[in-house]
Amino acid sequence: MQGAFGAGDRRLKAVVFDMDNTLFEFVDAQVAACKAVVDSIGAGNKLDLFDLFLRDESGFEEHRNIADYLRSLGIYDEPTRSECCAVYDRARLAALEPYSGIRRCLSRLRRMGLKLAVVTDAGRANAEARLRKTGLRRYFDVVVPLEETGKRKPSPDPIRLALERLGVGPAESLLVGDSLSRDVVAGKAAGMATAHAAYGDKNFKEGGMGAVKADYVLDGAGDICALVKGFV
Repeated sequence: MQGAFGAGDRRLKAVVFDMDNTLFEFVDAQVAACKAVVDSIGAGNKLDLFDLFLRDESGFEEHRNIADYLRSLGIYDEPTRSECCAVYDRARLAALEPYSGIRRCLSRLRRMGLKLAVVTDAGRANAEARLRKTGLRRYFDVVVPLEETGKRKPSPDPIRLALERLGVGPAESLLVGDSLSRDVVAGKAAGMATAHAAYGDKNFKEGGMGAVKADYVLDGAGDICALVKGFV
């Protein structure tokens, strides 16, 4: 088992988390934001708009999806686009809630003496806004957004940067994330033990990822503490 703890002097010193769908439910918030846009213009369907955000991974945060949707309905103009983007951003942030038990778990990890980091493909402004809205920012020593390296997972570079800033090595760290193809692959490439946050996995395009295996599987956010308490 790659990166497994508990052997010899290998003790856990840090946990690196993905953010969206690992710390809080993000897909449902995105759908709620799409509904808010549809309601504001009085036309269309929330799932049709949401489908545009799924066209490619790099576009999952992009307002261009809203512009394309308005064009498809034949109602695009700049004031409408601007208002819809503002409606979308407000509704998405308002809908975010941490997974049940995640605050308690993060607090326990800190009391165990573990260092905590977030590595996300979201931009800095979005990452900070989401972590603060959900009340989770205070638990993390380090947050590495997309701008820090310009590379998205499964590149291990953002994770390596987080470990460098935490002052710990990969053999002393655990990566927790909902995506097998991005988080788990990146964690393994960085030389870490990995835990799949299966409770939040809504990665619609990962049906063929059966060959990718995390070292551990988490069925609920509370499982994180249960997993690590024997390794510190």
